[in-house]
Amino acid sequence: MEQVKKFYRDYQSFINPGLIIILGLFLLKVAYFDPLQLTQLEESNKKEARNRLHNLRTAQRAYVEKYGHFAGNIDELINFVKTAEAGIILGGIKGLDSSLFSFRTDNEGVLRADSLKYSTKIHQPFAILLDSVRVIDSVFSEKGKFIRVDTSITRGTRFKIVDPSGYGSIGNLYFDALKYSASWE
Repeated sequence: MEQVKKFYRDYQSFINPGLIIILGLFLLKVAYFDPLQLTQLEESNKKEARNRLHNLRTAQRAYVEKYGHFAGNIDELINFVKTAEAGIILGGIKGLDSSLFSFRTDNEGVLRADSLKYSTKIHQPFAILLDSVRVIDSVFSEKGKFIRVDTSITRGTRFKIVDPSGYGSIGNLYFDALKYSASWE
């Protein structure tokens, strides 16, 4: 123990500034570089999630063009994209805005259909919500006698895809004018 005290007394002028410099560098890393890295990661996740939502919107547009209703299942929509039929259908629609309805690729120039299922940050599947309209109609005879009640349910005329990470959503369940709208646009 005496040797340690003697060493410290002899080299005190070197040890204290060295410790201060090391602690200062550690503080710089914790206070500046770590939050910067987290911010960059968050921005990257947000950009990728919104690209996936854009691709899901494009897939829904092609799906409704082929089947007449929106897909209510994320797996069904992804399988539709995998068949490459979605791109062919989109190419045949006249007057389609290609900035809204075109598939975006990743940094390598590849569309990875399997990645469209999951959100980037928490790796949970995107939630697809479909509207359903229930119309109840009474049927009467010509003489005004009640015959029956007709009930018809229409599903899949509007959709909404929600990112579970909170980076946005596509579509609207209530207004036709906002059917393909993005929450960040």
